[in-house]
Parts: sequence; structure tokens; C-alpha cells
Amino acid sequence: MGRWGSSAGRFVAAALVVASAGVIVKAATLSDRYQAELQRLRREWQAAQQAEGLAGSAQRKALYAKYPTPELTLGKVVQLAPGGSAPLTVTGTFSPQTTFLVQNDQLTLDAPSVASGRFSATVTAAPDALPTFARLYAYTPVSGAWRDLPAVLVGTPPTFTLTASNGWTVSLVPQAPAFRVDGTNASVTYKAEFRKPGETAPFETATGTMTLDGDRPPTAQWSFSLASAESGSAMAEMQEIQAQMSDPQAFMKMSDAQRDALMARLEKVSERLGKETEAMLNDPSIMQRKQDAFGCQHIALDLSAPTVSGSISCGKDVGRLELTGTRLAANK
Repeated sequence: MGRWGSSAGRFVAAALVVASAGVIVKAATLSDRYQAELQRLRREWQAAQQAEGLAGSAQRKALYAKYPTPELTLGKVVQLAPGGSAPLTVTGTFSPQTTFLVQNDQLTLDAPSVASGRFSATVTAAPDALPTFARLYAYTPVSGAWRDLPAVLVGTPPTFTLTASNGWTVSLVPQAPAFRVDGTNASVTYKAEFRKPGETAPFETATGTMTLDGDRPPTAQWSFSLASAESGSAMAEMQEIQAQMSDPQAFMKMSDAQRDALMARLEKVSERLGKETEAMLNDPSIMQRKQDAFGCQHIALDLSAPTVSGSISCGKDVGRLELTGTRLAANK
């Protein structure tokens, strides 16, 4: 297999044993215009069903036979920077009267064209658009039968610099310049560093995988779940290695020597981690004391204003801290 095959195999095996934490997007706040338009369409559909004698459950089969659910095919998710525009094309089986809507008020569909089996438009993101995964909906006239698919990914992973109410500084830095797109999700690994006032070195580090869920409405409310590790510990170093491994394309671009060095480092860190874990198992109070003294794992942020605000929940000796700060796009 050669050196690349050997390194790749070890990479896959190592990735399976590295724990990850999740970051999910919460309730919707960016689709009011979409919801209002959908309500208007529903009123039109109801009136049309009455006019055509297709209203009511008894006529449902006839309704959907005449106005069936559209079928959609998208070649590739469109990726946009805030303020940018790009062509969007969807093919499939649908009537020329099909209505297409994007479920994100920070996106617009300009110059839409609908023909039998083809929809095209220019999708434009607002200059202040938040990073989000947006879905495109196709609605059949009269019946309102619909189909949707993830169509647009806006923005790049931002870097956050936050100040906690106890004086700590919290930095959240993406470990890749762009989101990884996988079906209906876009994700990226984040590294969090916690610093005390006047100190440059972090006293704690943490990592987590942030996911933009294309199956959920867009939102300005983000919730981070982090796996923490004491700075300088084997777990902290393991998390750093995990961040390097989280982007398969970046790993493939490494030289054989770089991959071999990374895997050798992983083996040594794994040994240290085993010893640290054994020590904690022999004395469970070690973990509890660390949890009480720090234990910061859940971060909630509001990105709707230029100044980011939020909170972080920590161990009992720290409690809940308020956060304020800034976000900067990775490409700026």
C-alpha cells in the first residue's frame, strides 16, 4: 500500500477512538418572511381547492393525483459569502406553476425562472448574513404538496473573542477555514481556550464540533457543547490532534513525514492519556474536583447583533457566567 496507505489506515483507526462533542443550532429566528409567504400561499391553495371541488379529505387522493409532490435534484450545494451572489439551478419533475422559496430571510432569490423540470435563480446573501445552511422548498400549486432540499451554505466559520463576567477571556477558533458539507449538515471543529486576566497562556482548553443542521430552520442562537481538558494534559493534546484530523482533505495534503510524525505523536499521547485516565479511576475525586473548579461545557451565544452576547455554564465553584464579545469571519 505504500506509506500513504499505512498512514491513512492509522488515521481512520485513530479517528474512531477520539471522542468529539457536538454543537447544535437551536430555535428559528430568521424565517419570519418565509413563514408569512407560506401562509399567504396556503390561503390561495385553499381557495383554489374550493373552486375546483378538491377540498376536504374525501378529495385528497384526487387532489394529489392532479397536483402531485414535486421531485427535485440539486447537483451541488451553493456556497456563498455574506453579500455574495451565485446561480442556483434545480432540476426534476414539477410543473411550471411550482413556487420556490428559500427558508432564510437573509437570502433572496432574484430573477427566478420556473419551467417544466427546471428552476433557476440568482441567490444573494445579505451583507450581514449569519453562517447558515438554508433549504429550498418547492410547492405544487393548489395541493401545496412540497419537497425540499439543502441548497445554500452561507458564510465561513467565525472566530469568537469573548469576555466572561468574572474577567476570563474565552476564544473560540475554528480549526478549518470552511465548513465540511455532508448531506444536510455543515460542520467544523472548534477549539476553545480560556485565559485568566493578564495571562497569555490558556489555563484550560476544549474542543467541539459545530454543526449547522440543514434540516432545521435558520437561527441566530447558537449552542456549543464542549469537551474540556486541562491545558497541558494528555486530553488537551489529544483534542489538538483531533482538530488536525477533523479535516480529511487537510490530512491528505500533508507530506508522508508530517503524517508519520502526527501518528507517532498520537501514539505517545494515547499512552499518557491512558495513565492519566488510570489515575482518575484510582481516585475518582480528581475528576470531580476538576469539574467543580472549572467544568465549563455549555455555551449559548446570540449572533443577531454586531456585539455577540451569551452565557456559559460551568462547575459549581464557577457557576454561570455572562459573555460579551465579537465574531470575525475566518476569511477576514
